Amino acid sequence: MPEPTHAVAADRAPVVLVAMGILVHLRAGGGRAAELQTELARAWSAAAAPHRQDDEPALVLHVVLDDDPAVVSRARADGAVAATELVPVLDEVSTRVTQRCLEQRVGSHWLLHACALADPSTGATVVLVAPSGTGKTTAALTLGKEFGYLSDETAVISVEGDLEPFAKPLSLLVDGRRPKRQVSPDELGLLPAPEGARLAAVALLQRDPEAEGVRVEQVPTVEALSLLAEQTSSLHLLDRPLHTVARMLHERGGARRLVYSEAADLAPVIAELLAGDSWSTETAEVAEATGETA
Repeated sequence: MPEPTHAVAADRAPVVLVAMGILVHLRAGGGRAAELQTELARAWSAAAAPHRQDDEPALVLHVVLDDDPAVVSRARADGAVAATELVPVLDEVSTRVTQRCLEQRVGSHWLLHACALADPSTGATVVLVAPSGTGKTTAALTLGKEFGYLSDETAVISVEGDLEPFAKPLSLLVDGRRPKRQVSPDELGLLPAPEGARLAAVALLQRDPEAEGVRVEQVPTVEALSLLAEQTSSLHLLDRPLHTVARMLHERGGARRLVYSEAADLAPVIAELLAGDSWSTETAEVAEATGETA
């Protein structure tokens, strides 16, 4: 994309980050560029990669903050993220980075709408899958102080089971007031993602205010595939998608459902999953579960 004519001073260094394994440059511009650059660096501090500033980025996103609506309008016409207020521009940056990075991972990775948490010492990772607004961010906030935080929203998993961290800011109400703010995982005290994160378990979250403790249920593969497909981006573009996902589940003891009341109650269950402990596992062959031949 051509450099926007209004936006970025040549001597202003970009905010450099790695998202889903993709090198991203955020380039701040507009009349309030200095303020914007500081806030972008704060919000994305957990994904920062300043040591890679000289590397060629796979994604460059121009971001403009200016009090003049005409400047903002021109910036948006050029394809930049732009606004007259800081909060909405930061929110849109998070959305745009997510969308653009997903586009680059479609077809090569299993892209789950999930919170991802890892054992800080081993890299073993559990993904907690749930629809929007049903507990993933709360789980990340609560459990990310004990387990490494990879994402509260998008688990990016290679077909071999490796995970790419996406340590995006969390979208939160601050002092109970809207609009939501983009808050860095570092500000929240969440632990960084360990090197070499690998998938250890897949669990479907189901919050039940009446639940006592956590009830762990084994989910049959056919049911799990249906539920997980609803929470996967562009699943059909994976090579042999049902077979691939079923194989990954089978190798890790199948999918579980965690029925819980409070996110803090999940901690010991997550620890057991990451340690490799399991409850009952299915014995059906993957080919039988998916209807595909191996």
